[in-house]
Amino acid sequence: MQWYQALWPELTRAALIVSAIAGATTALAAMLVARKLLLGLIVAVYAPIPIRGNLKARGEFGKSWFLAGALEILDLVTIAFAAAHGILPVVQVYVLDRKLLHRTITPGTWKKLTERKPQEPTADKDGIIRKLERWHDQVQRWFDLRALRQFLRRQLRFVRVNRMEGELVYSLSDFAWTGMTFGLLSTVAGLLAPLGTFRVEPKWEELTRGEAKMELDTALLPLRILFSTIAFVITNIKLRKPKPRKLAAAPHLDREAQHGR
Repeated sequence: MQWYQALWPELTRAALIVSAIAGATTALAAMLVARKLLLGLIVAVYAPIPIRGNLKARGEFGKSWFLAGALEILDLVTIAFAAAHGILPVVQVYVLDRKLLHRTITPGTWKKLTERKPQEPTADKDGIIRKLERWHDQVQRWFDLRALRQFLRRQLRFVRVNRMEGELVYSLSDFAWTGMTFGLLSTVAGLLAPLGTFRVEPKWEELTRGEAKMELDTALLPLRILFSTIAFVITNIKLRKPKPRKLAAAPHLDREAQHGR
């Protein structure tokens, strides 16, 4: 008997042990990866995403103006923008405090965004009401309105406003319009009171100008909003055709029918 024939059973046993260890290692690695993915999904669903933003604006009608703001997401991504009278708007994107994008909007694109389109003929009151009724019918065709309102109210639990501070100082050339808009904006400020502070200060000047600033600190649960929206659509959508409306007979046809009798 050759020497390698005597070692063959031992070599076979060693190969089986090595393959078993390799298989167990692969299974363990797969389990660890699956565990990390599951933990990541749980964190993504239940962990809120902090979003902070600020906005500042100032301007006078027919003269100079500027607008600037920034949006910070997860303390990782920052989007900043700025625009002013006579200066092309600039957009910058930072990731981990490193500039990833710096884009200036070209004059042609800015002209398309800001040029005034010819005014369309003003719709009458009845036309606006008919359009609103069509929209109402379309929504009612697919969803129950009461369930839809309840769903929208429930979605607010996935949005948390930690802090909101806003201020608006303005004046209009007409004192009467200044007073009316102050009443409307005060109502809006009262509605926003549970979320934070929003101060409105009118200036009684014969000029149309204003200055505004806003700071917002929120937290969102986007995946829960997405999943709940999908679940609502699947469980509440109406897969049926709307009932045809009965058309009233024309008056002249009624008269002809009566004369025929």
